[in-house]
Amino acid sequence: MSITKIVVFYMMVSAITIVSGIDVYFTVETKETIISNEQNPIAKWIMECTSVSVFIGLKLITTVFTVLLLQIMLSYAKISKYALMITFGIMLFQLGLLCYMYLDFYGGYRAAIRLSMF
Repeated sequence: MSITKIVVFYMMVSAITIVSGIDVYFTVETKETIISNEQNPIAKWIMECTSVSVFIGLKLITTVFTVLLLQIMLSYAKISKYALMITFGIMLFQLGLLCYMYLDFYGGYRAAIRLSMF
């Protein structure tokens, strides 16, 4: 595999982990109201059955597991091209999630101001 593809892969993995970190940040910032405002029914169920802290731990574990699995896929020559496609798909989903969370969390105009403070 070329060095360019490897660099692109790790840039996409970096984007995935950064968005995951921002998601955890938003969850911590809204921990008092997150259960009532959560839009994902599975996430809401997990938080109702356990706690927000357990949910954050599960988010972190699944992110680490996903990144590890993507790296393992990249290391096998037969499926490395699929690793790039899957990583690209996950990255697009995460970036879409970031846009949705950010606009929902801060609201239109204020989002640009808040982002500069990040």
